[in-house]
Amino acid sequence: MAEAKRSATLTNILGTSEERSGKGHSVAGPGEQAFSIRADFRDGRRKRALAWSHFTDYQWKDHGDHEELEIIFGDRILTIKGHNLMVLGRQIDEGKLKSFEEELTARITQAQGHPPDNEALVTSVEIYPEFDELLKEIRGESDDKQQFARRVQR
Repeated sequence: MAEAKRSATLTNILGTSEERSGKGHSVAGPGEQAFSIRADFRDGRRKRALAWSHFTDYQWKDHGDHEELEIIFGDRILTIKGHNLMVLGRQIDEGKLKSFEEELTARITQAQGHPPDNEALVTSVEIYPEFDELLKEIRGESDDKQQFARRVQR
């Protein structure tokens, strides 16, 4: 079935189907800034988001066989490994990166050796601390010695 005809304004906001397909990441539209960044994990069962209002700094490193992008959000660290990650870095610089996907193993294998120049290939995503650790801290269930105010001592 053919794609429905859109107005020029809607196409400008959403982009063409060619622009939307296969990028592995999404960006804010013209004149808007991303509110948060969302990581879609490879297993398809997890997503995690971090607010750009907590953004502090990022660092890009080229390790030869892969690249690494580390982004600091307050006391959290987002580590992305893959290829052509400066595509994401440019979107961070512009305040427009909204989401990205950890690629499936088959896609990574297919792109090995010649990933497209205009597309980031994310092979690994880590966010520290883990979400479960944050929940334990908030609930006062962690084994640390800090003892949160909402924890009742008996």
